[in-house]
Amino acid sequence: MIGDASQDVSNSADSFAGNFASTTQNAAQSQTASTACLICSGSVQVQFLGQDSDTNQYADSDADADQDATNVAGLIGESDQTADNSASSEATNDAST
Repeated sequence: MIGDASQDVSNSADSFAGNFASTTQNAAQSQTASTACLICSGSVQVQFLGQDSDTNQYADSDADADQDATNVAGLIGESDQTADNSASSEATNDAST
């Protein structure tokens, strides 16, 4: 066969998955009691403080760039081909509790 064939092919895939979470908890308690009862020997005080914080995150990112490039030179002549292909994917989660 007579002829030239040239081919330039580019292919790329980028993927990012990120989770950004912050959890902040603060608690304060104070208690004051005075014994004003003449028949009582003291005061009874009870305090309870409970905290619970759950933060669940999931991020999934897929990027696929599939490419097939075929270049066949003819019987007489030239065959040029340029093929570019790209794929991007991003998944993020932001949470504050």
